Amino acid sequence: MLIRLVGGLGNQMFIYAFAKAMSLKGYPILLDATYFNENLHKDAFSQDSTNSAMTNGGGGARPTTF
Repeated sequence: MLIRLVGGLGNQMFIYAFAKAMSLKGYPILLDATYFNENLHKDAFSQDSTNSAMTNGGGGARPTTF
């Protein structure tokens, strides 16, 4: 299941919680954070500041381990 992280912090937290719940039910999860690679979102979520195993959803995406 490919899940795209978008929006503000509240939306990101909800999306992450949904992804976590689906992974606990056995669904393979891919988190797509490419939305934040654009210059328009410099103040938004920074993938580098987290301690999670997220990957870009394009090309070489791998399942995220929670």
